[in-house]
Amino acid sequence: MYRSYKSTFGLIAGVTEAIETFTEEMAALGERFLRYWMKIDKSLEGRIEYNRRAQMNARHKNTMRKELNDVAKQCLKKNFTEELTINDQILNKILHLAEFIARCRGTVRRERYTNEITHKPFTELSTRLSTQLTKLLHGIMYFRGIQIATDNEYKILKKIALGSTSGRYIDIVKNMYNNNEKLFSPSDFSEYTELSNIMTQRLAENLVMLNVLKRANKTILRPQYTISDEMSQIIEVTEIFQKK
Repeated sequence: MYRSYKSTFGLIAGVTEAIETFTEEMAALGERFLRYWMKIDKSLEGRIEYNRRAQMNARHKNTMRKELNDVAKQCLKKNFTEELTINDQILNKILHLAEFIARCRGTVRRERYTNEITHKPFTELSTRLSTQLTKLLHGIMYFRGIQIATDNEYKILKKIALGSTSGRYIDIVKNMYNNNEKLFSPSDFSEYTELSNIMTQRLAENLVMLNVLKRANKTILRPQYTISDEMSQIIEVTEIFQKK
């Protein structure tokens, strides 16, 4: 007697920031994961506060487990047959958000020792990403018990998009967007990425290859960059960054 099952399931895993080491290479292999980046306050005050909360949570471990258990039970009791509605405006944002992820986690292969580009840049087609984001939005709506998606649910997708791309690329593009009237050089990038000029220039050239940035001049010794027209349009539609 044989028994067989046909099923699909998702996988949730927790990792450290070391995942960034591999981020810019994964897309070429057909990456299947979306990531939620939980930013950590690295100041002394912030780290002490984390310690304080950990101490308090340790005293209420059993209570916290029961609360999490109750939440999980409530999720399983949801009516997953309800029809959900995503209006055209939010759907358009999702389509552009998928393209944002695809470009910002694209792959530019370089020779290990000379750092010369060895292959054409690779950017995944964003069709799978838009489907994943839409399914995720459905799950959020079921969890919250709503049938019509709002910007409150879409905000979570924006965090997913930022977490699913290279943190180094995001630091560059976000700061450029917040200062859109300025031309940026590798030394400017170094100030807020805390990386060397050589590294930031290499990252900027990668982003040019991925059509995220464009060169503002032809100078080799003192290059300057702006955000590409297409990426500017994507950022405006998705509202992924908020100007200061």
